[in-house]
Amino acid sequence: MKRIHTNSGISLLEVMIAFAVTSMLLAATLPNYTDYMIRERVSEGLKLASSAQEALIDACKMDEMAIVSDLFETGYSYNPETPQDVFVEKITIEADCAKKLMGVVVWTGHTGADVDPIIELTADFQPVVVNGESAGQYSWTCRTIRGEYSQVPLDCRKRHRKS
Repeated sequence: MKRIHTNSGISLLEVMIAFAVTSMLLAATLPNYTDYMIRERVSEGLKLASSAQEALIDACKMDEMAIVSDLFETGYSYNPETPQDVFVEKITIEADCAKKLMGVVVWTGHTGADVDPIIELTADFQPVVVNGESAGQYSWTCRTIRGEYSQVPLDCRKRHRKS
């Protein structure tokens, strides 16, 4: 009589190969996932800066000759109390309203990065004439003062130039 071999399952060699392939895929994708998570945390911090930007614009609308160097002068206060706020250490602002120069700096923290990014937002004033009256609007640009390119939002990947 002839014996028929039946397949009794997977072999140890097949398990080892599957484990090796899975490990390689994980090793290849984990750094990208880590950068993605840090980038999301930095983006959450930048969302907090929008209210500081608005406060700065309002302060300059109230006094077009003001020089603002403190959050208190704008009526804006940053109190990290909600969970999304834990990724921001502090927010600083400054403005020379007469020259239409404004800046907001976001110091991130606890993002998981080796060096937590620092992001600077600067306002560019575009004058507009509406119904014969001079008006204008601000557009904000973002650049990285400190941090890895892969860990900051795409539009903030310009480096700060020292003069």
